[in-house]
Amino acid sequence: ALTSLFCVDNNPFAGGTEYIHLNNLTIGNTYYIRVFDYFSSNAATTTFSLCLYNTNPPANDDCANAIAISSSTTGICTSTVVGDTYEATQSAEPACTGINDDDVWYKFVASSSTCSLTLNASASFNAVIEVLSGSCGALTSLFCVNNNPFVGGIETTHLTGLTIGNTYYIRV
Repeated sequence: ALTSLFCVDNNPFAGGTEYIHLNNLTIGNTYYIRVFDYFSSNAATTTFSLCLYNTNPPANDDCANAIAISSSTTGICTSTVVGDTYEATQSAEPACTGINDDDVWYKFVASSSTCSLTLNASASFNAVIEVLSGSCGALTSLFCVNNNPFVGGIETTHLTGLTIGNTYYIRV
């Protein structure tokens, strides 16, 4: 008996590309892929191409491997962290909004009770920023930012109520 692991229909219209990132697979196991037409009235001669490739998630794909960043005390960004969610996988921690199937992690130690957080997204990326406290596996969401609901642009928030010396996690 087969067990369904994933089912994808991201493109509800005829034509287009379906994409799924398979994670937590067991090396050496055989997996079956079933492809079918959503509309039963379509001709049986419909064609498609299928591509399967291995991926390498980014180093900060999981909370435990969050990249440490520091905040500026001058009010001006003195260092910028460049990130990418390409081939990232979904994390088990709760998400604030959106579909967190491609999140990456950063962390910082609060040096003030308030700070501003800014993310400048590429033209094809609708970024969501979540700030969490606690430890990996037992995090609490504090702030969720998706002020720009379109792709590209800047997401920014002013974080308040931080405890100096505590580590906070940022999920993008």
